[in-house]
Amino acid sequence: MNDLGSCVGAYRGLTKLRVGVVTSVLALLVGGASTVAAPALPAAAATAGFVQQASAHGSGKSLAVTTGANVTSGDRLVVEVGTWSSVGATASSVNDSLGDSFVEVTHFTAADDTEMSIWTAPVPSGGADTITVKPSSSADMGVATLEYSGLSTVAGVTAVDQIAHSVGTTATAGTVQSPATPPTTAPGELAIGFYADSGFGDTLTAGSGYTVRANVSPTSDMEFLAEDQSLPSAGATPAASVGTAANTVWLMATVVFASSAQLPPGTPTEVGGSPGAGSANVTWNAPSSGGSPMTSYTITPYIGATAQPPTVVAAPATSAVVPGLTNGTTYTFTVTATNAVGSGPASAATGLVTPSPEPQGEWSSLQTWPLEAISSILTDTGNLVFWDGWQQPQPSVVWNPANPATFTTVNAPDSVFCDGAAQLPDGRIIVVGGYGGLSTGQIGIVDTNIFDPSTNTWSRVANMNFPRWYPTLTELADGRYVAISGNSTDSDHWADTPEVYDPSTNTWTELTGISTSQVHEEEYPFSYLIPNGNVLTIGPSEDVTYEMNVDNQTWTSVGGQSGVLNGSSVQYLPGKIMYSGGASSVIHSEPSTNTTAVLDTTAANPVWKQTQPMQYNRVYHTLVTLANGKVMAVGGSSTSDQSVVTTGVLPTEIWDPTSETWSPAASLAVARNYHSTAVLLPNGTVLSAGGGHYDGLSDAAEENAQIYSPSYLLDGPRPTITSAPSSATYGSTISVATPDASSISAVNLVSLGTDTHQID
Repeated sequence: MNDLGSCVGAYRGLTKLRVGVVTSVLALLVGGASTVAAPALPAAAATAGFVQQASAHGSGKSLAVTTGANVTSGDRLVVEVGTWSSVGATASSVNDSLGDSFVEVTHFTAADDTEMSIWTAPVPSGGADTITVKPSSSADMGVATLEYSGLSTVAGVTAVDQIAHSVGTTATAGTVQSPATPPTTAPGELAIGFYADSGFGDTLTAGSGYTVRANVSPTSDMEFLAEDQSLPSAGATPAASVGTAANTVWLMATVVFASSAQLPPGTPTEVGGSPGAGSANVTWNAPSSGGSPMTSYTITPYIGATAQPPTVVAAPATSAVVPGLTNGTTYTFTVTATNAVGSGPASAATGLVTPSPEPQGEWSSLQTWPLEAISSILTDTGNLVFWDGWQQPQPSVVWNPANPATFTTVNAPDSVFCDGAAQLPDGRIIVVGGYGGLSTGQIGIVDTNIFDPSTNTWSRVANMNFPRWYPTLTELADGRYVAISGNSTDSDHWADTPEVYDPSTNTWTELTGISTSQVHEEEYPFSYLIPNGNVLTIGPSEDVTYEMNVDNQTWTSVGGQSGVLNGSSVQYLPGKIMYSGGASSVIHSEPSTNTTAVLDTTAANPVWKQTQPMQYNRVYHTLVTLANGKVMAVGGSSTSDQSVVTTGVLPTEIWDPTSETWSPAASLAVARNYHSTAVLLPNGTVLSAGGGHYDGLSDAAEENAQIYSPSYLLDGPRPTITSAPSSATYGSTISVATPDASSISAVNLVSLGTDTHQID
């Protein structure tokens, strides 16, 4: 639930638009199944052979299909599932009457909440088989079960070599396509293309070079198609495509399955390393199996080009602690996989890893505070200003880290709880919107308030055109600010028209050419100014990403889907976003996740890419860019239940942008869940505070704070900056003077933190 707590009872569903469906001519029955058998593919094309398929579509809490003939021992089953409901149901399980062990290969969701998921299982013992799919709640479903011979019989996802997927909406009839997969790693593999939509009455057709194996279309509740293509040689980059109609929200995936031919395993990927005390933690993604079970992995340290004694761990581990290293010595690491046939090629080397005696940093003791810091803002005076929630007017507290026992309270003009805030170039803080439930009776307010840290005073400036609660406020390259989204009159209505504030004229201007209706959040959308001058906006609950050009008033979908829902995000380098954790819902209590994804908006074709997951599942955590450019995950809960305050994920962890891997860091003294904050301080430490008051001041809260000292503060004297400019314009070059230039390996310019609700 959101901050209205029990007051928010209205359902927020999506209404699915059906385009061009003529139900009177449909002969398909709800829940009806069709089966067809086909001869195997020619042996010259690939070792894999298509055996049979069974498909069905219908509505309810489960859907079953029965194969037309017995499945054969040694074959592999591949199951495509399409799921749609107004509450965003997803496929929760696939099982069969033979007891085969299905694993989910991939899942992703389109803009209308349709989910596609792909599941697979080897068949140890054949026989008559019924496959049953269950969604998380009652839903429209489509299921296609495919049986193949000649594919790898390895259990788990290592039978899959490569995956690519995409989503979109057609404007006209034509061909839709998944991205090309990364190059395949072995010959004789099979690419299977999967298409689904929630039922738009389209007639689906196979893509070029693919053979249709299942095609359920046209229908009004779920349409789907499966097709395959043999890949005789390694290095292929298949991209399946399907012909569909106009005005269709679609999902498309290409999944490459390994052959049963006995080969050495492929190359481990996403290999990363993080330092320990006299050790290193090395992680990797498992490669293709080569058709036989993986037996072990060998991790080899290097000092320069010289190999050191290796560490061998048994499969299926995808991480290992490498002991016996020398603190202060820099290493790289490679990983090699081994199966019954032999060893595959070594991975690319990790980034540089230097073990040290105190790699995890340390936290100070807890300090008692007079409030819970739902918002934490670092000002250019070195002081911080905080406020809690649920009060009118809203007290704000000023605190100086150098004088930690002193707190100065100043009332804001209105309830700035759940506002949008940013730094003005002159050091003042602009705060827009907030909570109107205690003043206007509307959930949002139109207020624009400015806090001046030089005088510790608040002032009121021009009103916005729309009331907003949970808006994001983003500075533009020319010094103006854009306010995006936020609830307006009540919890079921949003301010879908962005507006721009010009501090030089104290005026707000509506962007009437843009509607942000795709990002109706229970919490905040995440927005960032990126190097091309546009604003990137993530819709956390829908897993959508848009790029806004304010001057041209365009709002363009980019990046596809991240696979992260309701997570926390950070722009760790200009135009580069990392997004992690979250849960499938923040309205209902759901388990948190550890998924991590990155988006490079400076790439020619930006696409979300999943990287090594966090070491802990987290939701409501805060991501803080450290002084060395790495990113720290602070706090978070194992469940999206916002009433959980005193228990949570205490260990922190740090993400390395170079290796895109996580390493452990020191543990918090108390939980930091919903309504907690964390900001980088000028001395390189991190302040963590808050958590609680989820539904009012009477609820439990962490009215305390703690400061983290990263391990880089233990590396010796800090570099000295002797001069730097007092101001600079966006995109310009600045010069910083230091007598320590010869020992400095990197310089990071980090903005002053303005943090609330997992967004800075």
